[in-house]
Amino acid sequence: MTNTDPSQARRLVFLLVLGLTAAVFSGCAQVSSVAPVTEAKPAPEGDCHRAESQRFVFHSDPWINLHHFLFEWARNVPERPPGDRGRAVDVTERTQLGSLEEGDRRVWEQALGFYRERLVSRDLLFDRDLIVLRGQLASIACSGGNPDIIDNTELRTVLTEAMPVYRKHWWPAHHAASMAWIRERLADLESYEATLSERLAQAYGGEWPADRIRADITAYAKWSGAYTTNQPDHVTISALGYQGLEGLEILFHEVSHASFFEQRLLGHLAAAFRQRGAELPDRLSHVIQFATPPELLRSVLPGEKAGNDRSVAERVHERGSAIHLYRTVLEHWKPFLDGKIERSEALDRIAAALALQ
Repeated sequence: MTNTDPSQARRLVFLLVLGLTAAVFSGCAQVSSVAPVTEAKPAPEGDCHRAESQRFVFHSDPWINLHHFLFEWARNVPERPPGDRGRAVDVTERTQLGSLEEGDRRVWEQALGFYRERLVSRDLLFDRDLIVLRGQLASIACSGGNPDIIDNTELRTVLTEAMPVYRKHWWPAHHAASMAWIRERLADLESYEATLSERLAQAYGGEWPADRIRADITAYAKWSGAYTTNQPDHVTISALGYQGLEGLEILFHEVSHASFFEQRLLGHLAAAFRQRGAELPDRLSHVIQFATPPELLRSVLPGEKAGNDRSVAERVHERGSAIHLYRTVLEHWKPFLDGKIERSEALDRIAAALALQ
């Protein structure tokens, strides 16, 4: 999902001014008057900031934040590194580099150089080594704070040396933004999580796992503002990009990419197109994963809260090559979500319609 919100920089300034109280939280995230929420015991260094809902465990993790921050900052250069074809994210903090003390600036520039030369030409979503690295980083904060679990010794050194600079200059504001986002989503989930979770599972024909899905809330999270990897299923969402009901929509969009939903949906689609003797379009499953959460959300929200605002899905598909897929999906998939037809009939109608295009 592309995060093109032009007010991103203003949000960060706002959070710097008004959200710093959340930055002084130590140990677990303290979330009051929202249920169901359980609190984890703090790691010795006070880095284990997490809060749970029925289906998700949300983290504001300094190591995960640092990794994504360096990755996106390292791509903010006049000449893009060879092989880096992804969209660049506007990292507003880069203008502060010159104001750092010499020692901090040197360490940070070395970290940026390492990321620029070694990592940014790779893809956070598809590169298996980066997926493994994120898993290693995710295990540090709530397990005692020891970065020795990072296999790559050069990268371990880079991150270990960069972390004090990050903590001094940027982590408080990033943590404040993440905690504000988590509190807002937990309040939404208190009202809507059970129904949305059940309806989402019914839509895809999948089942939620017994364990909660980890969702890291970060300042930066890929050019799209959110992404999900598998084995294990792991969601990352930028706290600066999707606010209000958009945050709830994007959370359920991202969990639609979890293997227990995505593989079932792909199986249903493959069967429908095979019966029609048609070729399955590459992006069709993603379009359905975009279209489903906002339609389900509208079905459970009170009328005055649902409003007439465009969803993230609508904004993404209002133009571009996938618009015909989106329109076809809405025409035939929405009746299924509304309970008027069966899933198999909806997918057969979609396959029939697209086979003629």
